Amino acid sequence: MTPSRAGTLAQRKRQLVADELTQAALGLLAREGFDAVTVDEIAAAAGVSKRTFFRYFASKEDVVVQFLAGMGADMRTELAGRPVEEPPSTALRHTVCVPSTLARATPNEPCTSSN
Repeated sequence: MTPSRAGTLAQRKRQLVADELTQAALGLLAREGFDAVTVDEIAAAAGVSKRTFFRYFASKEDVVVQFLAGMGADMRTELAGRPVEEPPSTALRHTVCVPSTLARATPNEPCTSSN
């Protein structure tokens, strides 16, 4: 039997923890500033131990880098799906999504813009 498209239970659980850590980190970093936030605070906000944090990320910088990389990949995919005849400026406007709050931002969050 092969795993479903969504992955195995362990993969889904791992993704949930990574998403929770990312949300907690981005929320704290947006509110408090990068230098003011510690890994301990991120772990506590996500409800996990510091050790668990380091199973998912090498540092708080890594959280941001992985989030931005995921956002870039999502934007490339979205741009590739835009109509060929669409002007580049219109395609970019429909592709770029700025979340209303970083606390809720995740790499997989859909763009809710009506433009």
